[in-house]
Amino acid sequence: MIGLHRVNLQQAISQKRVTPPRLTTVGGVRIRLWTRKDVERARKQLPKIKDGRRRRKKK
Repeated sequence: MIGLHRVNLQQAISQKRVTPPRLTTVGGVRIRLWTRKDVERARKQLPKIKDGRRRRKKK
């Protein structure tokens, strides 16, 4: 939804370029539950990301 690969999003979070939602424990596993509001905030923090639909240009 954000337009980044999971690994790149995790790097942006660790470099503190994106403010992630809090960790939530579900079934003994800690995960981040992203709301639409969280996604929009992350897009604003990463201005190069336009939307979640990246497509290759046709040749």
